[in-house]
Amino acid sequence: MIRVVIDANVVVSANLRDEGLPAAILDLAAHKKILMCVSEAILAEYTGVLQRSRLNLPKQRIARSLAVIRKTSLLVKPTRTITVIKNDDPDNRFLE
Repeated sequence: MIRVVIDANVVVSANLRDEGLPAAILDLAAHKKILMCVSEAILAEYTGVLQRSRLNLPKQRIARSLAVIRKTSLLVKPTRTITVIKNDDPDNRFLE
C-alpha cells in the first residue's frame, strides 16, 4: 500500500468542497486505498488550520474529519527534528 503524508492545504480543501482532487485523496485514505501517515504535530496543524475562523467550517465537520483521519491513518513518531524549510517551520513537520 502506498504511504502518503498529506499537506494541511489538501485537508482544508477537502473540507471546503466535497468534490475535486483533495476530497478524492482524503476519500482514498478514509477507505484505506492509500495509507495516510500522520504525527501528533501534523494532527495539531490540521486541527489549527481547520479551526481558522475565516474558513467558517462547522465544528461537527471538523471533528468528524479529524476522527476519520485519526481512525484510518498510521500514527508515526518522528525520531528527529529537521529544519530544511527555513521560512515555514511548520512545514518541516511534514518532512519529519
